[in-house]
Amino acid sequence: MRNSNQMNINEEFVCLMSANQKRIYGFILTLVPHLPDADDILQQTVMVMCRKFESYNRDQSFSAWAMGIAKNVVLQFRQKEQQSKMLLSDQAFHRVVSRSDRLVDTMESRVNALEGCINKLSQKDQELIKLRYNSGLRVKEIALKVGRPLQGLYQAFGRIHVSLKECIDRHMAQWERSV
Repeated sequence: MRNSNQMNINEEFVCLMSANQKRIYGFILTLVPHLPDADDILQQTVMVMCRKFESYNRDQSFSAWAMGIAKNVVLQFRQKEQQSKMLLSDQAFHRVVSRSDRLVDTMESRVNALEGCINKLSQKDQELIKLRYNSGLRVKEIALKVGRPLQGLYQAFGRIHVSLKECIDRHMAQWERSV
């Protein structure tokens, strides 16, 4: 049976990992071109983080600590894959690493903006977005489901996309001024 201190450490790790997983995965995606490789690297990164979590300095940013580990896992991956796959040059790789924190912040801000902008849509438009992107239905299938003409739905999606783009652009302009 594990002691309560071990359980608390595990719970803390799970909470921190859950809160930062998208950011860590986004960081890895800026460094690795193929999704299956990024998935494997994330899994390896989490395993290394689990083993090293007891030595994690709580005064340090968890995401910075995790991305440092992810960077090392990516470097190991690059060394193994050097002969078998076309990879970025070392110089380009280190340039991407140096800019990736900003890229991840920008991606997170865009995702947050999108979520906020979707919430500003009418209920009817939100439902169309959910059917199209959450459920993965094609516009033709949505037309049958909601009983609307196909051409009208294409126009509605065009209007919704323009509205979302404008809203996201406004949010990103404000975000850029604040950083």
